[in-house]
Amino acid sequence: PHGDYQLLRHKKATQGIYYKYLVGVAGYDISACFTGTSVDYRCVTGPDLGIVEILIDGDSQGTVDLYSPSLRVNVSGFSKHNLRKGFHTFTVRSTGAKNAKSTGTAKTLNTIDFEF
Repeated sequence: PHGDYQLLRHKKATQGIYYKYLVGVAGYDISACFTGTSVDYRCVTGPDLGIVEILIDGDSQGTVDLYSPSLRVNVSGFSKHNLRKGFHTFTVRSTGAKNAKSTGTAKTLNTIDFEF
């Protein structure tokens, strides 16, 4: 990770940690390259989180609202199965947007799971 982020600990997070990226602008990406046929973006939702766009191989898969009234850890924010076998790039992109109830636009990453 780079930029303005926090490494946070929670017993329900994968390996007990997750990242919170404190970004308020669109276009800040977290990307992971993998070879496989499925992907599962595990995140944390909470009262100060924003809306992210999900991309696979540069193609938008839609948005995910990370807002929830209270902290929820190890949530499946997005899953995609039956990808063509081969090399892929998975991206979580900040949109700078937020749910009207959210107090911020941060995004989180617990883990990205791949099936080979």
